[in-house]
Amino acid sequence: MPNKFKIVSRCEARAAGLKRYFTGKPCKHGHVAERWTARGVCYECLRLHRTAPEVRIKILEKNREYDSRPEVALRKRVWRTSPLGRESNRKRTAEYRTTEKYRKAERVRQLNKVGFTVEMFNNLLVDQGGRCGCCGVVFSFKRKARADHCHDTNQPRGLLCHHCNLAEGLIKKTGLTPTEWGKRLQQYLDSHSLV
Repeated sequence: MPNKFKIVSRCEARAAGLKRYFTGKPCKHGHVAERWTARGVCYECLRLHRTAPEVRIKILEKNREYDSRPEVALRKRVWRTSPLGRESNRKRTAEYRTTEKYRKAERVRQLNKVGFTVEMFNNLLVDQGGRCGCCGVVFSFKRKARADHCHDTNQPRGLLCHHCNLAEGLIKKTGLTPTEWGKRLQQYLDSHSLV
């Protein structure tokens, strides 16, 4: 396996001012990886150590303890409320919202809010043949599938297009059943027809 790192000793790395160096030799745990110049510790060993669950918990507790100190909390609050801090936070948030990770998490959050899971949504989409459960229109980029649920029990019902989902909600607000509403609409249209 060809290696992309230049082989350098720790002394040479210190002299060159490098943060990491590569010897080409395995560490005591068998990793052939870069090492930190300051301590000579294998980069891979340190990464594995820091991602171990018990170590991760200790690090999080230490960070929480540090953040709860009054002077740190005050410094963070002042930074967040300053124009520079607000702008920095706005940029970071805007960048995060463009990521695939955010889109997936937001989709899961929206579906969970109405009692659906991603698997349930996908299964319903296949079961309904990619069509609206009410009007039968084919879902597309412009006509997206909406997860319909009962607002009283929060139980999922099926997938509707935006227009049918909106109509269903508006009919429910009138206090009439969909059948009664349909009859009244038909009577209204018949009595006001121009032909």
